[in-house]
Amino acid sequence: MSDIPNIINMNDLDWQEEHYSEHYTGWSKRLSSPAMDRKQGHIGVRVERLRPKSLSCPFHYHVHEDEFCLILKGKATLRYGDRTIEVTEGDAISFPRNERIAHQFYNHTDVPVDILMMGENLSHEACYYPDSDKWLLRSIGKVGKFESTDYWTDEPNPPVLKSQE
Repeated sequence: MSDIPNIINMNDLDWQEEHYSEHYTGWSKRLSSPAMDRKQGHIGVRVERLRPKSLSCPFHYHVHEDEFCLILKGKATLRYGDRTIEVTEGDAISFPRNERIAHQFYNHTDVPVDILMMGENLSHEACYYPDSDKWLLRSIGKVGKFESTDYWTDEPNPPVLKSQE
């Protein structure tokens, strides 16, 4: 282990259990330094180890953030828009911001798969989840569904300033 705080050896880190449901489960190691959290930095780097028959995350795309993944060990199915493809050890996958093509990994095998994941952590990020038709808006700290409405819907009549006259 280095005495320089911004050098982290992933072999020195313990795997952290990640369990969100029976479909999203595995382990992870955060490789980016604590100095690069959302308040002080904007890059996140982690290794995810997906359990067999597990998904990495909900199907999504980012509006403002680029993402990059490298298959370190094993193989997985990449769902990319309306296509699926097997990715294997050594495959590097880029997900450019605002491409509006959702992505997700699935470990279709009987052994764990390790994936290096790198992405930005911007305070103004918007992320869309087409399977569930919901949005994450990091700037307001909310995940939700939105319905279209006219710009003027539910505006006070008369407007607040005019009603004070």
